[in-house]
Amino acid sequence: MDLSRNLGILTKKEMQIIATKKLAVIGLGLGSLIAQLCVRSGFKNLVIADGDIVDSSNLNRQAYSNNDIGRKKTEATKAYLRGLADDLTIKSHDNFLVKDDVDRVMEESEIIVDSIDLSSLDVILAIHKWARDRNVPVIFPINLGWSSIIMVFSKHSATLENVLSRKGDMGGLKKGNFETWVNFLESHVPQYGKERFDSFLSKMKAIGEWCPAPQLGVTAHATAALTVTLALKIALGEKTPVAPQEITSDLFVLTS
Repeated sequence: MDLSRNLGILTKKEMQIIATKKLAVIGLGLGSLIAQLCVRSGFKNLVIADGDIVDSSNLNRQAYSNNDIGRKKTEATKAYLRGLADDLTIKSHDNFLVKDDVDRVMEESEIIVDSIDLSSLDVILAIHKWARDRNVPVIFPINLGWSSIIMVFSKHSATLENVLSRKGDMGGLKKGNFETWVNFLESHVPQYGKERFDSFLSKMKAIGEWCPAPQLGVTAHATAALTVTLALKIALGEKTPVAPQEITSDLFVLTS
């Protein structure tokens, strides 16, 4: 891929640094958008992981097409990335991760994007612990209505457990209870979208388990762009806000 149009915003030296960084994108829903923007930005060493296959309901917001339906997300993502650039190093893991996989999959990752489905709380916490023990930063993005919420976790930030226990119930967190996430999400829903999103959360509470959350493609793309911007800043050694501080955008509220 010709990345010459990145120059002038990024220097040649910065592009060389970015190309050497090993980046893990775990979860290829939102992560499919993040991975392609990372490659377009100059990352060349990637680990991707997801056990899911592409479904038609993914197409409104993820980097897949009708031709990908039924394919493993890892296969479809890898093919797309290699279509952008043929000088990539990509290691893929096409299973749903369990805690015992974390050390093997993360390997020597220097930056991690945690885009795993929120229902896999035990795996999410295991990844965050692995990263914290090795001083590897984790970027944690969430789409919520028209809003993007992103946190960066580092050795010196609050932990994900800290953040969730402030928003929800620590007992539920220890059990992997989905209500921990319900409490977290409820505390972040913008007021103008609260009535609509609350109907989804009420449905989830009523059935006592996870169900597909409403998401918009525009928000997914905005969240991916912010996530990759943070990955670039981290790769280049620049400071970013860290948890519990949040990086947010709100597409519904436009200012002039």
